[in-house]
Amino acid sequence: MRMRWRNAVLSGVLLVSVGCFGPRVRVTQLGETFPPRVAAEEIKVFSTQAPACPYRELAIVTAYEAEFGDLDEAMAALKGRARDLGADAVVAVRLVSRGGDDPRDGYSGTAVRFSNEDCMH
Repeated sequence: MRMRWRNAVLSGVLLVSVGCFGPRVRVTQLGETFPPRVAAEEIKVFSTQAPACPYRELAIVTAYEAEFGDLDEAMAALKGRARDLGADAVVAVRLVSRGGDDPRDGYSGTAVRFSNEDCMH
């Protein structure tokens, strides 16, 4: 009994600490996922103009800054999650703000995969 209680407390502490650090990334799946083919740093970001190449929409990805982080970390997390979905780029990226008791800023966009690999360069 004592061991179960201790494990429950340790699990709770772990869950709370994981939730408090690092950008939170939310994914709304729109289509299938693919294996990654580029590094997270190579994910292209389009905010005001869409790429000229045809693409498939994979998911809407939103990353909020961490409580002790910044927007650069949120962008890196957004690109990393897009890469994990097999995306080559994130389009329609915009700054979003979460209101209420948890007012955090972040980025949101649509993770896409180019139909033609030549578009990645």
